[in-house]
Amino acid sequence: EVRYWIKTTIVSLKQLVTGHVKMKNLAGPVGIGKMMSDTIDEADEAGGTIDVVLNVINFCILLSANLGVMNLLPIPALDGGRLLFLVIEAVRRKKISEDKEAFFQIIGFVLMILLMIFVFLNDIKNVFLK
Repeated sequence: EVRYWIKTTIVSLKQLVTGHVKMKNLAGPVGIGKMMSDTIDEADEAGGTIDVVLNVINFCILLSANLGVMNLLPIPALDGGRLLFLVIEAVRRKKISEDKEAFFQIIGFVLMILLMIFVFLNDIKNVFLK
């Protein structure tokens, strides 16, 4: 199940980058909460408590796999960004200066904050203003 969700996350990222999936389809904390609520409601209507528990566990696997893949993206301020710096240092056989690394980490952090704001506003629009 985890392997399936990891592959699905990677395919979804590719579709987002190539434009097959629109940015309006991104979901953040508010959207995830709404999806979890919808999942619980649908599972409860379909079969009861056991279906609810199994669907919630499956949804948690999806979230965990998604966060794992996202964290490994080679973006500064994420673990994947740190791994990228380590690979660059290994290839160059020379340490990257702390000033340059800090500069890229700050840029990555600012971009992540901007993305989080965009996704949050998108969530509010999609969940509450429909």
